[in-house]
Amino acid sequence: GEFALMLKEREGFPFWKDFDFEFDLMVSKPQEVISDFVRVGASRVIVHIESMEPNALSDLIKEWKHSIDIGLALKPSTPTATLETFLHEVVFVQCMGNDKISFQGVALDEPVVLPKIAHLRKKYPELTISVDIGVTLETAPRLIEAGANRLVAGSAIFGDANPVEAIRRFEALFPQNH
Repeated sequence: GEFALMLKEREGFPFWKDFDFEFDLMVSKPQEVISDFVRVGASRVIVHIESMEPNALSDLIKEWKHSIDIGLALKPSTPTATLETFLHEVVFVQCMGNDKISFQGVALDEPVVLPKIAHLRKKYPELTISVDIGVTLETAPRLIEAGANRLVAGSAIFGDANPVEAIRRFEALFPQNH
């Protein structure tokens, strides 16, 4: 497909020099594909901590942290202690809103996710904390109050009758960005 063609022709995504592209590597062996995403223009890559053994993850971070921003994602069922070893080497953490990843429109597991975000925010006040899965205009204020400062709201935006207005409503939740 298109991605393979970009790799073959060594071209990046359209406008890759003008925009920051973030890729969530929801794959079992991210170390085997990360170079492809960097080659086509990734500026940020998310690696799921559950997808790699700690030594392999450490090697991946050391290899790429000077080229791109690396974030670590973790499921609600994964203890935050699992990622604390790596936090000094990554730029951000992405808390998955539910253990059921790779599906659109999944509900936020609030009883587990909100305390996890609050714990990370208290322990690491400067850390960028992103949330993906279950982010809606209803859940976003609680996520922000818990300490999230980046939200991934694909279903809430693209499922809205007016995606542009949905984006504006999400932006309004972060007044410091205006």
